[in-house]
Amino acid sequence: MKCWHRICRGGVALFIMALCLACNLGGQRGNNDEAQPFKPIVRLGEGSKLAVRDYQANVKVYYSHNRIAGSERLHQEYRLSTKIIDGAIYTRLDYYNNPQLGTSERSVITGPEETVVFKPSSGEVEMRMPSTSTDYAAAARIAPDLSLFAKLDLPKISAQFRSLGYDVQDELSQSGFMVASMPQELLARSSLAAGKRSRPFSFKLFFDAASGAMAGTESIEVEDDGTRIVSTDTKIYQEVDGIQVPVGSVNMVEHDMPYTLDVSDSALGVLNDPAGCPQPSQEELDSLIAEGSAMEVPMVTLGDPSDPDYRESYVTVYESVQTNCLSDAFFRVQAGR
Repeated sequence: MKCWHRICRGGVALFIMALCLACNLGGQRGNNDEAQPFKPIVRLGEGSKLAVRDYQANVKVYYSHNRIAGSERLHQEYRLSTKIIDGAIYTRLDYYNNPQLGTSERSVITGPEETVVFKPSSGEVEMRMPSTSTDYAAAARIAPDLSLFAKLDLPKISAQFRSLGYDVQDELSQSGFMVASMPQELLARSSLAAGKRSRPFSFKLFFDAASGAMAGTESIEVEDDGTRIVSTDTKIYQEVDGIQVPVGSVNMVEHDMPYTLDVSDSALGVLNDPAGCPQPSQEELDSLIAEGSAMEVPMVTLGDPSDPDYRESYVTVYESVQTNCLSDAFFRVQAGR
């Protein structure tokens, strides 16, 4: 029996470059040289050398599944805008009308008091709800100059984490990161608050000791059936005029199952490389189907079919990044302030 499939080639190069950036936690994170594949055009506005008050970028999120051939696709697309206004962070997300992604034209503004969903073309407000965002005054204790991307005061952050019971490892000689691990008591509280069925095993935050930037996170959860889920998020920056400007991120979610599957009655063999799957012509394909010698498999599983483990990857790319270019009215008018 022959098999065949069609692989979407668009975005493959991006995934190859991006996944190389998501190295193990013992390696480098947020390194500017590694960020070159993500490197967009970053325009810093007036006063940016003193403080970055606002930030805007077109965001594209790409998805892939390491066990599904041709899974690479554009997952989300929107415009992100953030600005510090009166000591608080305001965020605006603008979604485009894209039937393929299942999105319609909508905008969402979140401030310290409320979140507003509205149609940007007409200004019609569709929903208002209390905001769950945290006032920027809390972050101002760490970045007192109220700059979005100011170099973090890692000694102060280390002391604050320790006061909350975190296990903090200051700059490690091998990795160059400060690592803050959440205590088990807080992990249990966060799990109960979120109503999760899985048990949190660990949560770590990584800070780049050299750049003073947030480098990423690692979380491990264990589900009731023993499945272990490891999620790592790596931040990608581009240094411009001494400022670490975010240009993307790589999020990997590893699912490690405690069991194997019985595939002894399966007629399909192991397919590790999609290129190894025969590609018949349309005429040959029609003939094989007509005689019952072949069937099309819509989703080709790569690797050992008895091994259910898999990895999902989300690569976020910020394009057309610019700073210090947004007015307060861009956030306040629709939010009713």
